[in-house]
Amino acid sequence: IGGEFISVTQALLLMVSQLPILVFCVFIGVIMGTIFNDKSAPGITSVLISASGILGGCWMPIEAMGGFETFARFLPFYPSVYLGRVTTSAVNAFNNTYVFNEFAIISLITILLYTIVAIALSIIVFKKSMVKYRKYFNLEGITMKIQTLETKNLCDSAVKGGCGECQTSCQSACKT
Repeated sequence: IGGEFISVTQALLLMVSQLPILVFCVFIGVIMGTIFNDKSAPGITSVLISASGILGGCWMPIEAMGGFETFARFLPFYPSVYLGRVTTSAVNAFNNTYVFNEFAIISLITILLYTIVAIALSIIVFKKSMVKYRKYFNLEGITMKIQTLETKNLCDSAVKGGCGECQTSCQSACKT
């Protein structure tokens, strides 16, 4: 606790080094929001945030916990924190400076793999959810059932430029 601040360059590198975990968390949020309803998603997300902070070593030094560090290395949170500490030249619990070594490279690979899996899962889960809602709300062919003043259906009206009532709404409805 020497009171030293990080430089602007270190701050920018820190932001860049945390982009992969940011993308991972965004897609995990998409998965959570798709799977859980609006009442349960915030609570489950709060548990995930707390667990990631503990498993990442944000609030306590994982290095001093022995075998727990080995477990935490295989999750995306600790490697992300480790990369952030390397970027800022932080000192660990044993007064050693974090350095960019083979573990830092493995950390980056770990985070990238988790991010790719999260992106793929979120696409799969979101597509399945959209298919379910499309069937539930019977959105198949809904634009053909909406009559307008000028034509027999909304899509024909949009092709002709709309009926003048809500031209922008008609055109945007048929593009979806």
